[in-house]
Amino acid sequence: MRFAGRRRTEDPVAAYAGILDGRHLWLSLESDGVAELRGPSGTYPLTGAVTDLLALLPESEATYDVVLAGAPLGVAPFPTDPTRVPLSPDGRTQLRLERTGTGHLRLGRRPVPPTALLEAIELRGSDVHLTLRPPGDVRPGSHLVLLDADDQVLSALPVTAHGGHVEALLGVGDLPAGYFGVVRLALGTETDWVRIRRDRSDLADPHRAVLLPELLDAADEGDGLLGSDEVVPRARFRWNPDSLLVVRVLDPAERSGPTAPVIPIGSAS
Repeated sequence: MRFAGRRRTEDPVAAYAGILDGRHLWLSLESDGVAELRGPSGTYPLTGAVTDLLALLPESEATYDVVLAGAPLGVAPFPTDPTRVPLSPDGRTQLRLERTGTGHLRLGRRPVPPTALLEAIELRGSDVHLTLRPPGDVRPGSHLVLLDADDQVLSALPVTAHGGHVEALLGVGDLPAGYFGVVRLALGTETDWVRIRRDRSDLADPHRAVLLPELLDAADEGDGLLGSDEVVPRARFRWNPDSLLVVRVLDPAERSGPTAPVIPIGSAS
């Protein structure tokens, strides 16, 4: 992110700092020199304007002060921005940039639990078809696991594995009977599963910014005003604030309003 206005200070100052891909640090200075990261296990010189942080830093969780010639690197207040640093390409590390209370630039690294990657989602008739990539090899006995808000298993649906990928179908009839609210989706067994994430966890609120399919129900004919081809939403796929996939099963009293547009992600093979 680029910063407007310079700090009136004797400290060196960053003109730009950003982690755009979850792996590399882009850093531009307002003075000559090469900055370093100073952390609990030592000091790590940056490699210039762009540094591969995953190759440079230990894998353990830690924070690092950005310094130049031993002095903390100053930074202007971050602008308001709806984006955030995405996860690393393998989904196992979260990097972050922050401004300390004294106005200096700090970098953090933390490990995150393994997750499956959503490669594609699309409607297949009345069902939603998911293509997933597990964090490792496809384990025998894997299912699409439906969890409640406390991560208790509600049900497990069959999947098809091929070429390191997993495909699953989820329809209205697969939703937990009598359950309304958020259903968390996972891949694995009923005792050992991983959650499902976006390809790029780079949005502060992915639910509001990314449209996903809905599961639709045929409407009751009621007093005869609705035709037999009328449909109403039964469940909506969405991303939670951590960019993990969930399904919100609607109570019948909530099933009203226009149908959301459907925008497929990727292309299922």
